[in-house]
Amino acid sequence: MVDTLLRDAPDDDPALTTRMRLARALASSDSLFRPLKDGTLLSFALDSGTFQRVSDLIMDAGRAKRVVNVQRMGTLSFRSNDGTALDGARLFRGGGHRDAAGGRLQSGSAFSMADAIAQVEPVLNPEKPAGSDSPFAALKNWKG
Repeated sequence: MVDTLLRDAPDDDPALTTRMRLARALASSDSLFRPLKDGTLLSFALDSGTFQRVSDLIMDAGRAKRVVNVQRMGTLSFRSNDGTALDGARLFRGGGHRDAAGGRLQSGSAFSMADAIAQVEPVLNPEKPAGSDSPFAALKNWKG
């Protein structure tokens, strides 16, 4: 089955294990990983072993510096190769290490990829308020 699935894949290596061959195919999927505004790639409901293998391949290939997987039960797993996994996890009441950390969604669960993105994106990449919305905007050009 794997041979049929990966028959035309230019970078397939039949000498690798089936698990590793599938991980390489998943790592190149644009539908399995969605980019967030800051370049983080988000996946939804991957098991932890698959996520770890696939995220390593994504980062090794230079597709992203940080990858996050959201589980249906609301847990998040962050992986990075630039020390930002822990920064991301802390925004979700989590912890861990610089390049491998986890947290929890505020709502406690996610029901789909779209739902996961809707909950993660505003926390990782909050909208910046317009300068004119600041109570100090009137003082910006004041010279006294």
